[in-house]
Amino acid sequence: MNVHAPLVMYISSRAKKSCHFYDISTRVKYGTKLPTCVGKKFLGCSSGYLIFQDFHKKIWVINPLTGHKLRFPNMPQTKKPLNGSDRAIFASFGSGSDFALMVLSKTHETIRYCISRDTNARWRYLSFAKESWKIVDLVVFDGRVYALTNNSRIGVFNLRTRRFWFLTLEGTPWLTTFVRLVASKKQLLIVHFLPTISRAKVYTIDLERLKWVEVEDLGDEALFLGAWIQSNQQYEACSHPYACGSSIHDVWYPFWGNGRPRYCGRQGFELKCHEDSKYPVIEFETQKFQYSPNVIFLNLFYDCSGEIKEETNTFSCREGAGFYTNPLDVLQLQNLTSTCKKIVQVPVRSNALENYIQNRSDFQEVLNQGFDVVYEVDNSSCSQCISSVGFCGSDNSSSDQFVCFCIDKPNTISCDVCGTLRFF
Repeated sequence: MNVHAPLVMYISSRAKKSCHFYDISTRVKYGTKLPTCVGKKFLGCSSGYLIFQDFHKKIWVINPLTGHKLRFPNMPQTKKPLNGSDRAIFASFGSGSDFALMVLSKTHETIRYCISRDTNARWRYLSFAKESWKIVDLVVFDGRVYALTNNSRIGVFNLRTRRFWFLTLEGTPWLTTFVRLVASKKQLLIVHFLPTISRAKVYTIDLERLKWVEVEDLGDEALFLGAWIQSNQQYEACSHPYACGSSIHDVWYPFWGNGRPRYCGRQGFELKCHEDSKYPVIEFETQKFQYSPNVIFLNLFYDCSGEIKEETNTFSCREGAGFYTNPLDVLQLQNLTSTCKKIVQVPVRSNALENYIQNRSDFQEVLNQGFDVVYEVDNSSCSQCISSVGFCGSDNSSSDQFVCFCIDKPNTISCDVCGTLRFF
């Protein structure tokens, strides 16, 4: 891959294939054509290549100057697709004929990578889901892949050995979430943007002395911050789903609460999390929801005395035998109501109860599976927003107007996936 002077690339949001370049050094403008970017998610630009993913999980890697394309296997299916907070980098190593594609997925807390020289090249992954640190950015510098974590640690990934380790550095500063790794021709930079005072601090890593050094003067190098770094607070906040405890997670628009801001959801869809008991409990406004057709209501009876009919459905509990009945079964309901002191009515999934009746498993599993509710909301706008690599939300006003939070700015329906400036 040849070295080229810095370029600014612009793709109009109205264009399907055309894009234009501006050479910063010569001030020359020229254009070219790309494969259509309609329906593709932009994952990043790295080493002079644009990286897209389409709906079929196919990865597109293309050099917009030369038209050179590289093909990688489709990424494995996952429960959730990649989104705008995920980042991809592309690197060559060895003799220059070996290539690696790496995707940092903050959603899945993994680095997935595919190396072209592998026999039957396939995707591998490095998971950091169970670690106390999270990787927030990746960059290629001087033939190596460097990673930055949320606790300001610098890691190195060796493409040949597939080994990952951390550098032991002196003078590590405190950083917020508004931070990016930047590879210049001469040095590895860490750009820390301070939104409260609208300026950035720049650091470099002295790899010989293994220490952080604040950069006061970039010399003949220029740093382009881009508009997104000042306006992506809502985008960043809404890129994190709602969660309650360890068992309830990955809940997205129109829901909000428990640290997920109001503007990431809709009025009436706040979820309140209670973790005081063994199992997390979610509280919500009931008028927005209806029980799913697969839900049935059971009356649970316990602390019973007297004669109970043998055919009555039973289960075990700490206070001895318990009994359950469908509210429509009048005879059993009358019998148990007269002999049991404690009665509770609970909604359960009908298939969970059927499995219990057939297998006589633990009745607790019927209750643990919970129950389904349905709600009505127009998600057509949200679908367009997600497909354009945005996050769905609202304007926080009484009108509750839909907003698509994009990496550069909020939009009404979708993001300008192609209408952006990129630097090479």
